[in-house]
Amino acid sequence: MKIIVIGGTKGGTGKTTIATNLAVGLERQGKKILLVDADPQASAMAWRALRKEDSIAAVAITTATLAKDIPVIGKPFDFVVIDVGGRDSAILRSAFLTADLVLIPVLPSPYDVWAAGDTINIIRQAETAMEKVIHARIIFNRLMTGHNISGDVMAALGDNPETPPYLSAHIGQRVAYPVAVAEGLSVLELSKRTGKKAAEEMSKVVSAVALLIDQLADQ
Repeated sequence: MKIIVIGGTKGGTGKTTIATNLAVGLERQGKKILLVDADPQASAMAWRALRKEDSIAAVAITTATLAKDIPVIGKPFDFVVIDVGGRDSAILRSAFLTADLVLIPVLPSPYDVWAAGDTINIIRQAETAMEKVIHARIIFNRLMTGHNISGDVMAALGDNPETPPYLSAHIGQRVAYPVAVAEGLSVLELSKRTGKKAAEEMSKVVSAVALLIDQLADQ
């Protein structure tokens, strides 16, 4: 069982979109997936309720017992994908303690750069408290093609020596993502006409995450 947490202290960064698409992508690789909604807004559970396919199990845990619960309920699964955050909370910190990998979504905005710094500080505090390494990566979301602010955001994050590396694949600003959510789908499941570019980039994200998990396991 490998645990991937998609979280951060800022809301509206696309955590649920990334979590649900990642869950579908890993499931399509033949993995058994548990999607955990640890956000009181319950967006991931709402997405799961719309879904016709039953291949992805989902459960809501919105208490700070994640670090105790996940090792037990996650045992039958290859991957546990946890959607959590939007603010600093005991739930967020508990989720970080369980993680084999934390993905921190960052939008092309100075506010998100600042919020990413807060999230990184929480991860470092958790590492100190538990005397363990928490592997984390920045994942850029809703990047706008040809807009300089995307490069500015990457540069600003790179100036902080505490900043984790960023994932080699990123996500663009595309209408296919909200279209898929409204149908309980991943962009990987949309028609080629509707979601081709989004599916291509999400496939790269899923592959990058799977490869990274394998690399971390070998360390």
